[in-house]
Amino acid sequence: MIKKLFLASAFLIGGAASAQAAELAISFNNKSAQLALQQQIADYDQGRSVVGIRGLYNDRKDTELVSASFAVLGPIVGTGLEIGAGVRGYYVNSRPEDDKIATGGLGGLIRFVPPALPRASFSGSLFYCPQIFTAMDGEKLWDVEISAAFAIAPRATVFVTLTEIEAEFEDHGDRTLDKTFRAGLSLRF
Repeated sequence: MIKKLFLASAFLIGGAASAQAAELAISFNNKSAQLALQQQIADYDQGRSVVGIRGLYNDRKDTELVSASFAVLGPIVGTGLEIGAGVRGYYVNSRPEDDKIATGGLGGLIRFVPPALPRASFSGSLFYCPQIFTAMDGEKLWDVEISAAFAIAPRATVFVTLTEIEAEFEDHGDRTLDKTFRAGLSLRF
């Protein structure tokens, strides 16, 4: 799965040369790792549109996850806030029962850059995939992420993120697929 994610990332990075902007974020701890690539595809006076892919592996929960998303975001002028909405698709393989989920859902995003501290930022996202959009062994899925970041250079940011992903399976009930803090580095190009 990791090899497939790196190949998909390389493809998107190659496309980023002719596109608006891209961001590669790598985060990890002792038991999990996440790689995410986000590419801005449009920039308007009222906001921007972005696409992204993400791969996550959690050794403690024995979970592999790949997601793809599309979102639109826009600033609330003079506040340091940016809010948005999007759609996200998921494929999950969770062991030891070898349960698999293919699903999609809707979500919201928020980002705050304090006007007095422009190198810092705080962000969060919440996505929900209901049963009607969920296939294979799953019933539904929740994905929540909260991050605090600090820019160490104009195009490099360090961050700490808390991710919690919960799923309900047809035969095995509710399961936490990922619930952990990770530290990471984000590079914009």
